[in-house]
Amino acid sequence: MISKMKPEGSRIGIVFNGSPLFTGDAGSGESNIRKWIIESDWLEAIIAMPDQLFYNTGIFTYIWIVTNNKAPERKGKVQLIYGIDFFQKMRKSLGNKRNEISEKQIEEITRIYGEFTENEHCKIFDNEDFGYCKITVERPLKLNFKVVPERIETMREASAFQNLAKSRKKGESGQSEKEAGEKLQGAIIQALNTMDSTKVYRNRDAFEADLLAACNKQGIKLAAPVKKVVINALSERDETADICADAKGNPEPDPELRDYENVPLKEDIHEYFKREVLPHVPDAWIDESKTKIGYEIPLTRHFYKYVPPRPLDDIEADIKEIEKDIVLMINEVAEQRMALITRAVTKGLNPNAPMKDSGVEWLGEIPAHWEVKKLKHVLLRNDGGVWGDDYDENGTIVLRSTEQTIEGEWCIDEPAIRRIDAGEYKKSKLICGDLLITKSSGSELHIGKTTLVTKNIEDMNCCFSNFMQRIRLLSNYSPKYIYYVFNCILGREQLVYYSNTTTGLANLSSTIIGNIHIAIPNYSEQQAITDFLDRETASIDSLIGRINQAIEKLQEYRTTIITAAVTGKIDVRQHVS
Repeated sequence: MISKMKPEGSRIGIVFNGSPLFTGDAGSGESNIRKWIIESDWLEAIIAMPDQLFYNTGIFTYIWIVTNNKAPERKGKVQLIYGIDFFQKMRKSLGNKRNEISEKQIEEITRIYGEFTENEHCKIFDNEDFGYCKITVERPLKLNFKVVPERIETMREASAFQNLAKSRKKGESGQSEKEAGEKLQGAIIQALNTMDSTKVYRNRDAFEADLLAACNKQGIKLAAPVKKVVINALSERDETADICADAKGNPEPDPELRDYENVPLKEDIHEYFKREVLPHVPDAWIDESKTKIGYEIPLTRHFYKYVPPRPLDDIEADIKEIEKDIVLMINEVAEQRMALITRAVTKGLNPNAPMKDSGVEWLGEIPAHWEVKKLKHVLLRNDGGVWGDDYDENGTIVLRSTEQTIEGEWCIDEPAIRRIDAGEYKKSKLICGDLLITKSSGSELHIGKTTLVTKNIEDMNCCFSNFMQRIRLLSNYSPKYIYYVFNCILGREQLVYYSNTTTGLANLSSTIIGNIHIAIPNYSEQQAITDFLDRETASIDSLIGRINQAIEKLQEYRTTIITAAVTGKIDVRQHVS
């Protein structure tokens, strides 16, 4: 359509769903199309329309106004109009079409567009405001090495190691290659068995020297691909280990710690890096060869209106007032629990502590000795899960987001058992202290659900599905504290707010989760807060449990009455008459 614009000037109106606003990362086709349109100064305005306007779909839609003949005052600018409230209900719906825009409302939207003045429904931005540089932040690879049966078994299952005993040749030559490969496999394992299984190496060069020495004693020489498999299988990430360096002495990047930052185009990436990244991860660096420019238009975010949570004292007063009403009480008790957690993880336990402005609207004031960090700066891992192949009775349990409750608890009745290969299992096996977040859901109630991996879950030797995101904290941060952060009002509201919605599903990426702001005290205060919340929420959960039991009794009684009436044990005809 753009190619058909006339040289003397054309204006095009196109109706899209929400995806073209933000779908596609920097360097992708979608982002590059937005980049081309905006940098060519063709995008004049985007108007967000109400939902339920069309017969076949109830989704929100957006009108893009594209022109090659902007008025002088509009050059280099993009106008965003938030028109989702400009509708009236139809007397009778037509399929999914339940709303319509009246003539008066059309005139009002047109007036806002024509005046080109900022107000509560209109904001005006420079073209560059929608652009960003996606920088790749690398951190050094740190590994420990240990020759123990579990790691040797991982090596055995690696395809490169198994391929030593395979051959594409046929006949005697193929058989000879297989036998030679099996002999080499045995020799490697025998060499490993001669090494000290109690020794933990925290320097890769030292481990590699001892490994090659053990292999030389067995009369074998490891080819580069095989040596790589052996070293990788016998290693684990260890933040206390020495940095692994390449042949030139430069630190090797750790792919699992690789992170990305979206830096606004108007800001210098190096100044941003010094301010936002280095204070938290001093050993990080930018791989400038991977920097890309992207464009996105987070229209809804620009018109978001923050509504602060209710004060805890008000909630407590409400709860005391409605204790007599058992059905309504459970909702208020759950709200009290949430507010209690919110206050503890944003204000601490000392009501007289000096406060300071956090600099983040979500958090407001926090204790003066606390810090505000992006979540990614306290993480060791931030990765997605696996699903594997079909059911296998001897397979691995894969936990699903449907087994997480809204309250952050586990409810595992019939776990999924899948066939997971050794590499996927090693990568996604859960350990005590891991946190799992629902990253894709069709409901705001479920997006961002967060559960803690306990020792019982770890003992199940399970993995987690690809609808969940696993985060693992650095050693000086409490997993239970972060669990409470994500199960409070502000934590869940941040996750819902930053999620991207496409085709009815809300989605959270590792980048979005990593950029969540948290208020965090020192480790001992984290522990004190979690101990306090464990005690207080346990008593509240006990109360909720008793209320639920009472509701179940009422439901059982109602069911008993209905059953008795249906089976004729009681005669309801006189009551009907």
